[in-house]
Amino acid sequence: MTDDKSWLYRLNLTYNHSDSFRDFVTNQDVHIAPSLIYRPNDQFRFNLDAEEPAS
Repeated sequence: MTDDKSWLYRLNLTYNHSDSFRDFVTNQDVHIAPSLIYRPNDQFRFNLDAEEPAS
């Protein structure tokens, strides 16, 4: 996010779609997990991680 890399971010996304041998039975999941990192120097680092519940 910044040129000095004191603020960093990461966005993890997954998607799963599966069918079944039975009619009208499917499974579809989406997972979102963003991460924000603040690292003003080498001795200090703060991570903020979040997760979106599976749908």
